[in-house]
Amino acid sequence: MASMLTRGIRAFMARDWQRARDAKDAYWAERVRRLGTLEALRIADELRRLALLQHPDWPDATSRRDDLRHHVRMTELFARVDAARRGLRFSRRCSQSSTAGDVGTSSERKW
Repeated sequence: MASMLTRGIRAFMARDWQRARDAKDAYWAERVRRLGTLEALRIADELRRLALLQHPDWPDATSRRDDLRHHVRMTELFARVDAARRGLRFSRRCSQSSTAGDVGTSSERKW
């Protein structure tokens, strides 16, 4: 009996877990693609409800405050990336205009 249990545990541990993860990702991606955004929101709400069943006090005030702080930080980082990307586009346009010999006045530039 013990050796049968050991074999079962070893077989379980030897599974191709990356393949299982990939299959799950493909399944949910296809489902959301086929059924749309509302399905994605329904799934997220179902997961939220499950979390509440397992942890009725979730999220507590500290978790909410930390979550908000992280969201604010990510928003700031995204804004910085956006500003940097716009700056790079501006630089490219400036260098393209000047190398083409068509600099013109600032009012003529279409940046």
